[in-house]
Amino acid sequence: MKCMTKYVGLDVHQATTVASVRAEGGRILARSILPTDEPAIVEFFHGMRGSVHVTFEEGTQSQWLEKLPERGVRFRAEALYCELDVLRELRPKAKAAMVAESQIEPWFAV
Repeated sequence: MKCMTKYVGLDVHQATTVASVRAEGGRILARSILPTDEPAIVEFFHGMRGSVHVTFEEGTQSQWLEKLPERGVRFRAEALYCELDVLRELRPKAKAAMVAESQIEPWFAV
C-alpha cells in the first residue's frame, strides 16, 4: 500500500478478525477477514507503509488485560479504557447538540 497515513479497524473474534483499512479522508483502501492468529495478523500489516493507526474491538470473553505483564503497560491500557468510558458518555450529548445546531442552520444537514 502507498506511503500514507492509514487507519485500521479490527473486529476480533475467536476464530476470525475482520479488518478494514481507511485513508485519512475515510476512503476504504482494503477489507479482509483473517484468522485470529499472530502470523496472519502480522502478515496483514507487513506490507503497509507510512503511518498506521490501529484500533480494535475484542470479544466480551477476552481476558487479555489480566495477562499484561508490565505494570506500566497495564496502567496505560486501564487509562485508555477510562477515556473510552468518558467518550461513550459524551457521544449522545455531542450528537444531540449537533442535531439541534443543524435545525438552526438550514445549510447544515445531518
